[in-house]
Amino acid sequence: MSGHIFISYSHATDSLYVGQLADYLSTAGFRVWFDRDIVPGDQWETVIRDQITTCAALIVVMTPDAERSAWVRRELIQAEEEAKPVLPLLLAGRRFFRLADVQFEDVSNGQMPRPSFLERLREHQAPPRIHAPVRALPAADLLRIRHAEALRASESGAYLEAEKLHRAVFADRLQALGPDHPDTLDSRYNIARNLGYAVHPAEAVQLLRDVVADCTRVLGADHPDTLRARIALAAYVGDAGDWTGAVRLYRDVVADCIRVLGADHLDTLHARNGLAYNIGEAGDPAGAVRLFTGVVADYSRVLGAEHPHTLDARSVHAWNTGNAGNQAEAAGLYRDLVADYTRVLGADHPVTLRARNGLAAYVGDIGDQAEAVRLYRDLVADDTRVLGADHPNTLTARNNLAWTVGSTGDQAEAARLFRDVLADYTRVQGADHPDTLRARDNLARNTGEAGDWAEAVRLYQEVVADRTRVLGADHPDTLRARDNLAYNVAETGDRAEAVRLFRDVVANYTRVQGAEHPNTLNARNNLAYNAGEAGDRTESVSLFRDLVADCTRVLGADHPDTLRARDNLARNTGDAGDRAEAVRLYRDVVADRTRVLGADDLSTLNARDNLAYNVGEAGDRAEAVRLFRDLVADRTRVLGADHITALRARDNLARNLGEAQDWAEAASLYRDVVADYTRTLGVDDVDTLRARNNLAYNIGRGGDLAEAVRQFRDLVADYTRVLGAEHLDTQRASNNLLNFQG
Repeated sequence: MSGHIFISYSHATDSLYVGQLADYLSTAGFRVWFDRDIVPGDQWETVIRDQITTCAALIVVMTPDAERSAWVRRELIQAEEEAKPVLPLLLAGRRFFRLADVQFEDVSNGQMPRPSFLERLREHQAPPRIHAPVRALPAADLLRIRHAEALRASESGAYLEAEKLHRAVFADRLQALGPDHPDTLDSRYNIARNLGYAVHPAEAVQLLRDVVADCTRVLGADHPDTLRARIALAAYVGDAGDWTGAVRLYRDVVADCIRVLGADHLDTLHARNGLAYNIGEAGDPAGAVRLFTGVVADYSRVLGAEHPHTLDARSVHAWNTGNAGNQAEAAGLYRDLVADYTRVLGADHPVTLRARNGLAAYVGDIGDQAEAVRLYRDLVADDTRVLGADHPNTLTARNNLAWTVGSTGDQAEAARLFRDVLADYTRVQGADHPDTLRARDNLARNTGEAGDWAEAVRLYQEVVADRTRVLGADHPDTLRARDNLAYNVAETGDRAEAVRLFRDVVANYTRVQGAEHPNTLNARNNLAYNAGEAGDRTESVSLFRDLVADCTRVLGADHPDTLRARDNLARNTGDAGDRAEAVRLYRDVVADRTRVLGADDLSTLNARDNLAYNVGEAGDRAEAVRLFRDLVADRTRVLGADHITALRARDNLARNLGEAQDWAEAASLYRDVVADYTRTLGVDDVDTLRARNNLAYNIGRGGDLAEAVRQFRDLVADYTRVLGAEHLDTQRASNNLLNFQG
């Protein structure tokens, strides 16, 4: 035997991988032959038959297209007839039926075979007949071997080690080959790529800009290496937080890849995939979904439905589907994806585990928090078993578990989980790692949701300072932390300071991400809301009018954020004194929320509550009573009789009955409301105390002055004990006592 290795594969999908495989095997010392080496004019069938006859072993790259290929079948038959060892590599799909009893190597992530595979290959090589003296490898061969070692380090995830190895190779290539040699440029590209992988995207961007410029000058703008460097540059510009800039770069390089390489070239498909991803990150998930639909279809056609690139594109497509507002569809897409990953890659494959993270997230987003917690607990256990307790994916799953536990209302358990995972993030990845900072952000948010707004403000101030120092003032995570800081300041009651902070947040979002980015629009909503809460209803109405117009134009009239802005406009219009206009606006909001979200959606019920309130404040108490009766029935049916919003709807119904001078029914309803508030919230809760005030007032207006005076005496004593003698509610109850005493 001549000792060469024959590679059998499908031209339709696997040429790029096979070229890389051949280079890898050559670097490892094997002589490799595949049909790239046929000289024009050769007899195709004769050459292939002879190469199989004289080979030491045949490697078959298994993919769905390869299994359907007549040439691959012929090559396998010839190898079997010649009794040649067949070593399969599974790149996509399932192992060939005809090779069911042959051990195969899984390379479905596009990685090169492991050293054990190379040892099996060497076992089939014919031993040399003459043992020539050992000679030192030429310098060029040593460089190729060191370059291959650096590539393997990168493939294993040791990015900083790979970057160090590539720098050493670069230094020697620079000296031996010069700065403009393609191999020298390739080393610079790999240095930058591994820096980006190691979460240093800003430094990677700086290096890649120079690489792109030099590749363009030396190799030409249309050279594949130049296009490859431009794709990497666009990717890391996005990773550094400049998604708009990444989209611009990707649009240009996609057009050039299609023109130069063709629409079905893998680099073209990867560039389209990156464009779709960054469009989603730039705030247009619906646009990303449209692009991903095409990307997934083309990956499936070119690489096969089960290729890792196809499955990965489906994963990001599902994520953007949820971000575009269709969480139920996203959950369904992730269920299918998890099933396919499990079948193709196995239940314990890291990519399968990552897809389960997406499934759990959207199961929670559609409201099934208990199921989401169960999914996350199982995922944490499996991540820990498969990847290890300190693996970044395990830490991410624990972080998401803590978040979901908090969303169920168990803030104490969530805080414990967040503190534990934060300690491990700090120990494993360092205090300044973006994931550590993100865990601190989540802890701060959970602290606020638990009601400790002052502590949340303190934590957010520290997060903002550290993110500014580590990531920069304009990084999306820094801007988001400042947004959350402003929100929590508002929750402490300092609306004026919240307005000042939100003005800065809006200005910075507008400058960095654009006036139409969802984050900018959301911050404008919070600014307008807090301006109203700070007492400036006129400014609030003006801000909300502008916001409604922009949300309608950018997001569409039926988008949840547009509906929310319209709801807030109606609320502040009413609070500014124009109840009739508020009623008109709320009738439209209720109709559109019912049509878009459904009659039982919580935001629809809340809009109906506000409509009924404004109808009453506009003077039509009878209509307000009718609306509140219907609302009480629906809130009780949907949420349960003891839900706080159902109780408050009953409170408002009783209040409007009193305002309509039906004192007896109002008092009867308030007795039940007070009893249920006391049972569910506690005797000293503010809602309970205010309901007791309204009960006593309606008893007095109904004519039983003695009972009203008795109840007001007890109430004033309890208000004084709970809130203090100077509190407005205490003074209001004292005035009512004096009025009914005469």
